[in-house]
Amino acid sequence: MWMFILLAVGVVALWLLYRKRSFSFLREHGIPGPEPSLLFGNMLELVTKTPIKCLDEWFQKYGKIVGYYLGTRPVVLITDVDLLKRIQVSDFPKFMNRPNLRGPPPDKNAIKKKLPFTQNLLQLRDKRWKEIRSIITPSFTGSKMKQFADGS
Repeated sequence: MWMFILLAVGVVALWLLYRKRSFSFLREHGIPGPEPSLLFGNMLELVTKTPIKCLDEWFQKYGKIVGYYLGTRPVVLITDVDLLKRIQVSDFPKFMNRPNLRGPPPDKNAIKKKLPFTQNLLQLRDKRWKEIRSIITPSFTGSKMKQFADGS
């Protein structure tokens, strides 16, 4: 009986250490943000308040860069326009892939077959994303967007 209790306490202690360690990633990289709970990260705060209210409070409290945890996944939000430009242009190869926000990743066979729902910029990765982006980018120049807005 005592052995079972000790084993259970040990497992819980190891799990708590693992969770605490996984929630130290943003702090170790110098990214400010709210303290996450060991069970839910910052999700409870996002659910109990509205996400917009949470983010507004966090940006006021922590500045232009805020890190929080969606469950155990670290999320970094940036409102500094110059830093965003640097990330999106000069540091782009380091930040190419975005998290999949629409559920599980598409089936690799579907991607190979090039089914239409897998060939959009939100689902594509790495080189294929870059190829498609270079094809569609000329369609979104300033003059073409102005023509579109003017209805010409």
